[in-house]
Amino acid sequence: MVISKPMLLLSTSVDTLETSVGTLETTVNTVTETTLPAMQDEIDDIKDSTLGQYKLIVKNLDTKERNYASYYSDAAQIIKADPEHNYSITPGPNYSLGSEIAAETFKDCTNLKVFEFPTSTSLSIRSKAFQNTGLTSVSLGRGINSMAANTFSDCLDLTSVNIDNSNLTINSETFSGCTNLTDVTITSVYELGTSAFKNTAITTLTIPSSCNSLNTAALSNCPSLVTVVCNANKLNDYTFSGSNALQHVELGSNCTSLTSNSFTGTNGVSFDFKGHRSSSFKSGEPWGAVDGTFTYE
Repeated sequence: MVISKPMLLLSTSVDTLETSVGTLETTVNTVTETTLPAMQDEIDDIKDSTLGQYKLIVKNLDTKERNYASYYSDAAQIIKADPEHNYSITPGPNYSLGSEIAAETFKDCTNLKVFEFPTSTSLSIRSKAFQNTGLTSVSLGRGINSMAANTFSDCLDLTSVNIDNSNLTINSETFSGCTNLTDVTITSVYELGTSAFKNTAITTLTIPSSCNSLNTAALSNCPSLVTVVCNANKLNDYTFSGSNALQHVELGSNCTSLTSNSFTGTNGVSFDFKGHRSSSFKSGEPWGAVDGTFTYE
């Protein structure tokens, strides 16, 4: 009985010590998990800023390890050599003007998840350069000089595209077969090529007045496409052919040219012509549309 009280005190002290140790371990883990990665990012950023001949930063998104490449072909080799990890590519501080991504450079690199396109250069992208990659989003700005056919076709992870370049033509089948592409924002563009967005999951789309033309089948076989606001100057044949969910098309006053087959392959669509009170289009009705309804304002 005499020693019971000290034993109780000792037990309480041990419990308190264990709690303190647990708290300390939690604090250490928190510091390790949050502070050290941030410090490592700062170190890597400083390292990136002092790069010499290297133009591209190739980052392993799983291990956070950074590699460096002078050319896009070198970056592709790094990614293809390690198919077990996902990668991103961003321009380095010494990224040069007038660069080119050669045909099929990153084709079938399904572990390429992020690619940051330069905004202040003149980049040309050749045919199938990113075909069947793992990109989830694409942003094409004024740094893109030109793109060839099938640039991003069959990218099954691609869900979002932003385009803002009034001089850029989205060439033939550029995004064709991107079956999970739902969100497309076009602020400015020069032209949408043949089958540019064929067989995508777009639901709504607005085409700006900077667009000179929607070429043949540009938005064909889009099974989820419901609404289109089109301010393009010209619509060519079979623009929406096979897009059977299409319900409403608004054509702005900038639209001055349709063909006899512009809406062939659509059914039960309501067409709203803005700024076409005198309607030079009536003689061509229904431009291949089946059971369409037409409103002129």
